[in-house]
Amino acid sequence: MLTEVMTERFPPRIIIANRGWLLVIALLLILGLGLSFFYYRQAKAWEEEAWRRNVAELVFQRADMLLLSLSRIEESLKAIAALYNTRANTVTRREFGVFAQGILERLPVDHLQWQPKVEHAERSLFETQARRDGLADFAFAQWDNQGRKVAAAERDVYFPVFYDVSVSPDKSMLGMDLSQDPIRLAHQWLAVSSGATTVSPVYETSARRHRTQPTPTATRDQKMVMSLPIFTQAHLLNQEQRRQHLQGFVAAVLDIHDLLKPVVQGVTDHGIDILIYDASPDADQAPFYYRLSLQSDLADSADLQGYQAGHLDVAKTLELGGRTWRLVFHPTAIYLNGMRSWLPEQALLAGVLLTLVFVAHVYSAQRRRAEIEGMIVRLQESEDRFNLFMDNSPGLAFVKDAEGRLVYINKTFAKGFGFKKPAQWYGKTDEDLWPKDVAESFRNNDLAVLAGEKAQVMEERAVRKGQQETWLSVKFPFRDRHGQRFLGSIAMNVSDRKQVEEQLRLAARVFEHASEGIVITDSGNNIITINPAFEHITGYSAGEAVGRNPNFLTSGRHPTIFYQRLWQVLMETGSWQGEIWNRRKNGEVYAEWLSLSVVRDDAGLVSHYIGIFSDITERKAAEDRIQFLAHYDELTQLPNRTLTRDRLQQALLTAARNNEFVSILFLDLDRFKLINDSLGHHVGDVLLQQVGQRIRSCLREMDTVGRLGGDEFLVVLPDTDVDGAAHVAKKILEQLSLEFHIEEHRLNNSPSIGVAVYPEDGADILVLMKNADAAMYHAKQAGRGTYQFFDSAMNAAAHEQLRLENGLRLALERGQLQMYYQPKVDLKQKRVVGCEALMRWKHPEWGDVSPASFIPIAEECGLIIAIGEWAMRTACRQILELQRSTGQPLTVAVNVSALQFNQRNFVDIVHRVLAETGLAPEYLELELTESALMKDAANVIETLEKLSAMGVKLSVDDFGTGYSSLSYLKRFPLNCLKIDQNFVRDLEKAGDDAAIVNAVISLAHSLRLTVVGEGVETQGQMQFLSDRGCEEAQGYYFDRPLPVDEFEKVLLNPPLPKTA
Repeated sequence: MLTEVMTERFPPRIIIANRGWLLVIALLLILGLGLSFFYYRQAKAWEEEAWRRNVAELVFQRADMLLLSLSRIEESLKAIAALYNTRANTVTRREFGVFAQGILERLPVDHLQWQPKVEHAERSLFETQARRDGLADFAFAQWDNQGRKVAAAERDVYFPVFYDVSVSPDKSMLGMDLSQDPIRLAHQWLAVSSGATTVSPVYETSARRHRTQPTPTATRDQKMVMSLPIFTQAHLLNQEQRRQHLQGFVAAVLDIHDLLKPVVQGVTDHGIDILIYDASPDADQAPFYYRLSLQSDLADSADLQGYQAGHLDVAKTLELGGRTWRLVFHPTAIYLNGMRSWLPEQALLAGVLLTLVFVAHVYSAQRRRAEIEGMIVRLQESEDRFNLFMDNSPGLAFVKDAEGRLVYINKTFAKGFGFKKPAQWYGKTDEDLWPKDVAESFRNNDLAVLAGEKAQVMEERAVRKGQQETWLSVKFPFRDRHGQRFLGSIAMNVSDRKQVEEQLRLAARVFEHASEGIVITDSGNNIITINPAFEHITGYSAGEAVGRNPNFLTSGRHPTIFYQRLWQVLMETGSWQGEIWNRRKNGEVYAEWLSLSVVRDDAGLVSHYIGIFSDITERKAAEDRIQFLAHYDELTQLPNRTLTRDRLQQALLTAARNNEFVSILFLDLDRFKLINDSLGHHVGDVLLQQVGQRIRSCLREMDTVGRLGGDEFLVVLPDTDVDGAAHVAKKILEQLSLEFHIEEHRLNNSPSIGVAVYPEDGADILVLMKNADAAMYHAKQAGRGTYQFFDSAMNAAAHEQLRLENGLRLALERGQLQMYYQPKVDLKQKRVVGCEALMRWKHPEWGDVSPASFIPIAEECGLIIAIGEWAMRTACRQILELQRSTGQPLTVAVNVSALQFNQRNFVDIVHRVLAETGLAPEYLELELTESALMKDAANVIETLEKLSAMGVKLSVDDFGTGYSSLSYLKRFPLNCLKIDQNFVRDLEKAGDDAAIVNAVISLAHSLRLTVVGEGVETQGQMQFLSDRGCEEAQGYYFDRPLPVDEFEKVLLNPPLPKTA
């Protein structure tokens, strides 16, 4: 029956015919069992050797760790020694501390110490010097048998701790002479003999003695000292020289707990006991340190005292600075059980099992052979079907080995790259098929798939035949029956689809991020989608807008015909754009620029409508604002200069056609600058606004009032003659004379008005406005708060003023200005003590120009500042020259205008003039008017005090003609009062002038001021002033103002005839 079944399933050639197979199996069974027991014994020996190697490796590793730590500490001591050598063996406590602190932070050191060598004879001096250097209680000390700190006993040599840097500053060992310990002292002398680093025995600080009993683990009381001798000279040849030149020791006190912590850490957790012995000749044989695992078979110290190393124990001997340590690692049963692999037992069991099943294997071998042959046939058929499937696939299919070489491609791949034979593609890589950058990208993707060991879907891009291609690839790793790794891939060209997707994504991004609102409706004009900008502009969300007709946005501003024409153009042309007003959700009406488009399908029927719009409300408001500012004054809302001139031009054209009059009023506010400067620009702005409103209230609808700039206004009165203009001017004056209430201020401000009438006063805008301006100027001169009509004389005066102003601008440049000096006489000594500097203008064509003519013009146009500085500089320079030529200490008085004095840098200008000319400050006298002093008293006082501090003299000119506050006058640092010549002129007549002069002289003297009488022309005037105590006088009685050369002659030929 079995033969029949096997014949049916397998070919006859595979049936086993050899009947001696049972004998072979018996022999193999005996051989297999014998070999199994042999390898079991061998595996046990290998396992134990592996255990010992593991422990040995751990011992050597931890020993190296300990040696490395001690080596670093030794190198640190050598570095300190090098510091002593480079500093000629003089290292300060601070330097030692800074150097040592860095070592303590890096290494397991408790103390770093400097222990100098001190002879017995030097002890007292050493202790005294240490206490004097800041160590208040310093003394040599040692430990007694009870561990107490006592004074050091007398001995020949001491090694006290003089520098001590510790991780615990409160445990300082300063002064301790550790050489009290004979063993430590012997080790120190050993270090001196060898010149190398030595290590002391381990000791306990609590008992101050050597440990003789093992401790289960190191404690903070267990210490060791590493010492390195320092010599005063290098290259000492023998022991005796080293002892003679020994300076001391640098020592590191090591805590055994900290030192051994990284060495033993984690070892006992695995079931290994650690014992550390001091194997030096002078040490006992008990371990000074041990650490037992929880499952240790060494229960107590008695076990340790008599402990004999087992055959699995591993020991390591270390030489440490004259000491010999022995590290013993003892693996416990728990460690061995954890390391047991059970491989020997498993090998034995496997050998037995293999032997038992070997018969079945031999029996089935031939049977499996037949099955394999059948599988080969089926695999070949399967491979043929797979090749047909892959070769007819539209995608590229390929297989690569782990190095990226092609081992299979389908026909689509071969056709795409022009391969005809397998030899053409076998073994090629991506670098043979693609550009370098593309090949690197493909290779990186392949490696990522191989590393992940799972299939991945990815997009890959490449350039082939000059075209950018995108491939959707499915890549998957697999292994063949030999375990070799391969990468399979099927890739489809999706370039066209990616391009469409990219265009769709771009359109979606534009739709979402466009700043313009976008709305799309269907053919029935129902909204199907909107973008975020639509929501932002209209306030309606997508949920509120979708499905509705856009007409819910209409504002009602446009008539029905507007929308009818819009739809007509849209349907005829396919698009429409323009400005339209719509309403937001909050009810606000806004302007938008709308573009509409029609979308049609392939049949030409409307499928959608697209609307794109932007909010132009702010732009339109800005345009309206710009248009307004182009024609109106922003502050007063009145027509500006441009619009006012335009309306005046229109009025003139109308008047010319109708033979009518046109009157214009040019208004300028009086004292507006004072209000602006004193109360602030915001008050000035409100005043201008109220002035504009009041002027407007005085006019007809057809009249125009415009602001020309600053505080100037122009009123245009069409069809108005002289009488009508006067009537309007009076109304304006009445309105503006009323009090203005601005914040807490009550202001009175009046205008000066100039009136010009067309056509008598001008036929065009320029002439008419110029003449009105001239009339306004004369109104100001007439006393302000009034109006003046233009006449031709005004024009002539204006021309004369302009001529003088232009000539004055050139006078300074061309040297036409000169300084004259009028002598100032001391009435008691009857001699010249100074002078007043007066300016003269000598024009080459006009001759002498009176100061009364050009000084007011200079003040009005601002030239007085430059001219005044020039006058001061010239007077200082010329007076200094006169002082040198005559030997007289002359004082020069220079007039200063209010405009000059109010300059912020006026004090700096005076200082600079004096520095440049070299004139001493006490010879310069500045004359100021009462009005200039009282304009801003607080700032005036500050300026006067600075000038007075410089040494400059200060006087009040024309005193009595202005308005002065005596309370301020006494606070001014003045030197002199000058009596105005109007009071001096009539002194010889009985009248009020004499009383005024008497009062001024008395007032000046009470304020300790000098008095100067101006304009003295007669003997009687001089005598009157002299009798009343007036100190000085000047005037034509003594001499007229003189050029500098003539004044010099007067000074050189004293006395003046009329002073004798």
